[in-house]
Amino acid sequence: MVPYLRIKVNSDKSAAIQFKYNKRSSRQIVDLEIPHFKFLNEKIPWQLNYKYLGFTLDENLHFRDYIERVRETAIFYRGRLGAMLGRKSKLSRRNKHTIHKMSIRTVMKYVSPVFAHAVSKVLDRL
Repeated sequence: MVPYLRIKVNSDKSAAIQFKYNKRSSRQIVDLEIPHFKFLNEKIPWQLNYKYLGFTLDENLHFRDYIERVRETAIFYRGRLGAMLGRKSKLSRRNKHTIHKMSIRTVMKYVSPVFAHAVSKVLDRL
């Protein structure tokens, strides 16, 4: 190891991802001509998707996996809170709105700038 670098690489927490800008999808993780990725003599594995700071990066930056996970989480919370937020609930409209803002909206708004760059077909499901 080089003495002036004080970085220790944890290959279990690291991943290499290749971003592709072509329309056709490939089943290969990496193009065949790209060699194994090494950083400070540690092999870094190639992956198609990688979860980073709560959202998932994919090879084409379409954010399909992240948007699907946000959708499932919002549906989960809506199902759990359905009795409190439903029409027959005795809660006031203001309290229902507050509960919605605290639980469901926070899930939907986390990393929401990603939605601006997502594919419209994927956003329709959200």
